[in-house]
Amino acid sequence: MKLAVIIPIYNDDKMIENLLTKLNNFKNIDEIIISKAVDNFKKNEIFEKSFNNINYKLLISKKGRSIQMNTAVKYTDCDILWFIHSDSEFLDYTVDGKIKNLIEKENIECGGLKIKFYPNSILLSLIACLSNLRAKIFRICFGDQSIFVTKKLFNEINGFRDIPIMEDLQFFIDIKNHKNNSKYFKLLNNKIISSSRRFKKNGTLRTIFKMHKLKIMYFKGESPDKLNEIYNNMKDR
Repeated sequence: MKLAVIIPIYNDDKMIENLLTKLNNFKNIDEIIISKAVDNFKKNEIFEKSFNNINYKLLISKKGRSIQMNTAVKYTDCDILWFIHSDSEFLDYTVDGKIKNLIEKENIECGGLKIKFYPNSILLSLIACLSNLRAKIFRICFGDQSIFVTKKLFNEINGFRDIPIMEDLQFFIDIKNHKNNSKYFKLLNNKIISSSRRFKKNGTLRTIFKMHKLKIMYFKGESPDKLNEIYNNMKDR
């Protein structure tokens, strides 16, 4: 089975070289697709590119994380899809092999990695621990936990919903509603590092409170567009 890494970015060419340098440390990635959203988008275009002998595909896409990821999937014939945030850092470069092994030999169909924040603190360590526990118990990962899924399952649920926020939460809800057992999901013990800059900028407790409030509002049926407006007012990009 072949593994494709898909990374959505927005208007940042300098980020691509840094991304590729990190991904070059992995040994079991068969394809890299960087889905780049641009302000002057006209149509989807894909180019074969290379940087320091690292081959990748550059997809020009309409802006929107779910749109960028869904579009990228159409351009790969790989069996396994691994979605990574552009600012993620890795502690372990054997994760790609472990994902392949889980899917090929243990019939796992989706999952993610445990999260760790950097710069870290006691409170952020607690938040990460609770996030990892939530993912394991409820079988729901968010995008910063580096989601992986078989292309077969991805297509069965029609990918990520075209919404501006909570697309990752809804993705796993759709999977849970589609599956009739609990053995399709695995949270790896390997950790991925996510930036804590928005916690530092807006206050850790205040940020956590607002994020949980957004989730509650989403479950109560609030418009994703309204939630996205609230989120944009609090995030650090």
